[in-house]
Amino acid sequence: MSRPPHSHGKAKDTNRDVEPLGEPDAGSDLTWGVGAVSSRLSITASTLRTWERRYGVGPSFRTQGGHRRYTERDIDRVELMRRLLARGVSAKDAARVAQSLDRDGIDLALSDENGVSGGDAPTEALLAAMASGNREELSRLFAGVLRETPVVAAWRDVLAPALRQMTSESGSSVAATDAATVASELLVRELHALVAFEQLPDTGHTHILFARSLPAVEAIPLLVLEAALVQAGVSIHTVGPDLDGRAVAALAMRLRPDLLLTWGHPPTPPLRRAMGELEGVTTVIRALPAWPKEMSLRFGFEGPVVSTDVPDAVGIILDRVP
Repeated sequence: MSRPPHSHGKAKDTNRDVEPLGEPDAGSDLTWGVGAVSSRLSITASTLRTWERRYGVGPSFRTQGGHRRYTERDIDRVELMRRLLARGVSAKDAARVAQSLDRDGIDLALSDENGVSGGDAPTEALLAAMASGNREELSRLFAGVLRETPVVAAWRDVLAPALRQMTSESGSSVAATDAATVASELLVRELHALVAFEQLPDTGHTHILFARSLPAVEAIPLLVLEAALVQAGVSIHTVGPDLDGRAVAALAMRLRPDLLLTWGHPPTPPLRRAMGELEGVTTVIRALPAWPKEMSLRFGFEGPVVSTDVPDAVGIILDRVP
């Protein structure tokens, strides 16, 4: 696409409190004046100047002659702010998100592929709500995407990218860390609600016994996996860190599930004895976090390990449910 040339003959900008920040973005030696950006994004020049003056979202490059110019990255930030405002995000929060995201985060937020249901709960809206700490809006967005989209697609296309971006920024400040914690807690709550809503009536037989020894916020991929399997019609029973290995073994002996899927539980002697007695009835799969994948699955106590993500893990486990 051809780009408009720098505008000339514009009134000289008297706001000199912006310092030069170096060269334009790598891969582009073209910078843009406010008039060209206004035309390109269909945002009035006065609005662009207001966003720069009030919120700091504006040109970051200064020419040798002292004229401020927008780089391509600056324009992306302006466009992200415009989209967030159109979705009802406050100007202050929209600016905070636009300024806080790195290059990859901005590209992700602007990607058209990350919307759900025509853009009702896109990744950029989640990022804005996370950054602002808006618990009510976050809950609404999480609930919306999980109710309107199969959980595997919601996780792959929206939730996981947003959480990864937020987590990558969580070490930059206390506020960012707190925001990531709040987002994780609210997502856990919505995942629990989804499982309760989708769970089939009790048939007297448990396909999978889920047992995790870690807090829910540290096992979100497992919760997503659980929700996806429930949506696939699998009967599950879930226990958390309140049950140790001995109690999990006793529960497995009582339920006699097709699969025992643990997250964080070590292969204690009680678990090994129980699985020995249930040989031919219950298969053990030990799941753990795995980088760069979302989890690893070990089949049996000493069996092979497969690194995978949630969508593939769903298929792997469904193949082992009678």
